[in-house]
Amino acid sequence: MKRAARLCFWVALLVLGLFVRPASAHLGAEQPRIVGRARPELPREGPRGRLEIVGDGTSPKLRLVPGRSEATGTFQIKNVGEGPLEVFRVGFEREEGLPRAPAGVGISSGERETKPLQPGEVRTYTVTWRWDESRAMQLYGTLAVETDSAAPGAAVYDATQVVALVADRRPSHLRSILSLAALAPLLATLFALLAKTRLHERRVAQIGAAIAAFAAAIACVPLASFARRLSREDGGWGLQHIERARMFGDVEYFVGVDGLSAPLLPLAAVVLFAAAASARPGRPSAASIVGWGGVLASATTFFVVSQSLALSAVALCVAAAAASGLVWSAAGAAQRSVALQVTIALGASAIAFVAFVVLVRSASFPSRLWDGTLVERTLALPELAREVAHGHVARDGARLFGMPFDRGAVTLLALALAGMGAIVPFHAWAPAVTRLGGATAALLLGATSILTGVALSRFSVALYPEATRSASTLLCVLGLVSVALAGLRACVDSDLRDLVGRLAIASGGLALFSLGTATPAGIQGHLAITITRALALPLAALAVSALAERTGDTTLERGGGLARATPWLASLWVLALGAAALAPGSGGFWGALLAIVAAMGRAPWLALAMVGALALSTAGSLRGLSVVMGPLPAWWKASAHLEPNGGTPADLRRDDLPWALVLALLLVALAVGPRLWLDLSDATIMDVYRSAEPQGPTQVF
Repeated sequence: MKRAARLCFWVALLVLGLFVRPASAHLGAEQPRIVGRARPELPREGPRGRLEIVGDGTSPKLRLVPGRSEATGTFQIKNVGEGPLEVFRVGFEREEGLPRAPAGVGISSGERETKPLQPGEVRTYTVTWRWDESRAMQLYGTLAVETDSAAPGAAVYDATQVVALVADRRPSHLRSILSLAALAPLLATLFALLAKTRLHERRVAQIGAAIAAFAAAIACVPLASFARRLSREDGGWGLQHIERARMFGDVEYFVGVDGLSAPLLPLAAVVLFAAAASARPGRPSAASIVGWGGVLASATTFFVVSQSLALSAVALCVAAAAASGLVWSAAGAAQRSVALQVTIALGASAIAFVAFVVLVRSASFPSRLWDGTLVERTLALPELAREVAHGHVARDGARLFGMPFDRGAVTLLALALAGMGAIVPFHAWAPAVTRLGGATAALLLGATSILTGVALSRFSVALYPEATRSASTLLCVLGLVSVALAGLRACVDSDLRDLVGRLAIASGGLALFSLGTATPAGIQGHLAITITRALALPLAALAVSALAERTGDTTLERGGGLARATPWLASLWVLALGAAALAPGSGGFWGALLAIVAAMGRAPWLALAMVGALALSTAGSLRGLSVVMGPLPAWWKASAHLEPNGGTPADLRRDDLPWALVLALLLVALAVGPRLWLDLSDATIMDVYRSAEPQGPTQVF
């Protein structure tokens, strides 16, 4: 009997220890939480407790105070009802799939969770974020407090109240670094407005280039502190340098970068620097280049860092408007049709993208803003992507173009960006814009390469991976046709400026083809091609403009001898031509190789067709080497344009060196050091974009 009594005692003690225990912190990759017993289905009869979270309203914001090794903060809950209040759960909001809770977060309370709060009692909770368990520099999250709070006589419980968590362990000078990087090019616009009638155009160009270099330097600061291995499990949706603020209604200011957008961050400012440094007195004026270019670079950078549908739509529309203003300021009386063509193409893309944003937003789901406020429809891209990952593609079963909503949205996106990306059949503006001057063409070709590259990757494979896989054939065929047609035209074009436009079409088509494979290798190839063409096309346009300025002629049949007469300009042209054509040895070649390898596993016949199209495009591009090789043309000696130089064109001048060296060195660095962008992007691709292609033979990486 004594042994049986002793056994019963220990069993009872064990049961008591399982169900009645003090609250403790939970740290690690799982959801931190404090959990009591399950809440009954209906509120209790009689006096009821009412929950109040001590703070500014029903959704207080808790900012954790950073210390040496962790950040901590406390919040309190209070029973303001007439009866007892029982707390059933304090933890991150429940959801399907991956937990919202970032690694290293713990919640603790000094009191027993099973003890109800009596009327007027207050309980304090401590939230701790240990930095040694997380790669993230910031914390955004929403804690839910589930209780039996209910109004007197009500048949249902009160709505769950939340606490918004925010913490930032970055140095103070990095707290708004993305906003500063995006706004810095506008200093060039402000300067151009103030100085266009006060300073000589050459001085305006020099100071504008200096401001653009400053903006590029600011944009490089986040790259220096970029955590290359950060994943979604570390929190912040895998984003870094997040900046969030509520603007109005359900619209947030929400920016951040991941491994795919970070390498593109300084490119718009670099292109602005090259265009401003190459500006010459004439039409357009240096003030127009610097002024419109500053707006275009700022809008492009905002588009790169935007994580909000609203901000993305505004940024793309502003970029299209600034590009249109630039081409109209550059177009003379004989080139109004070119300006109109560019305006229509970019304007149509902007309008179609706004329609895409409106449709996606109308089919989105309820979510919370950064301060915990519940909104009916979300505009945040991470929230949209999370819902899609859980199988919730569109609210109320919405359809688009008679197709499932996500596939219809991807189709609309591809058509929307075809004009801006110079994709067939909306490609004619790319060769035409090269006739508006080197600086103008450099700005437009560089900015549109960045905009379309970001939009296609962010709003297709990242947002709707299943739909992108379903539409992969359409995307690949559009890219293939663009490369093939551009190659055919390059084989018969007689002007170097047209050849640069064909290279823009071909590289844009290959980028779309690479993304259309919907594999990690293809996505990384898309990134490599986007970075390369954003630098190579401006360099090619500026090199051709320099040749036209020196010789007065860019006809292929009349060219030759540049290697003997102007070796530095010839070398620059060869580098730009090879990089824009994605030739072996260039940075873009790695992207082309990844695209072909990715397509081999999914559709071998498409991969083989693309190899043929690339061969055709390369053959057409090699015609551009005819102006480099051979003897000096006889007509140079008789040219009135070359008479001041003794019948021989001048080589690169001192004022050409800034844009020539910067673009050339960056292209060389991409060619010899592909890990510059591979290291930044591979963790993001393997983490966030794995859902685009399940494990299998087509996932070549």
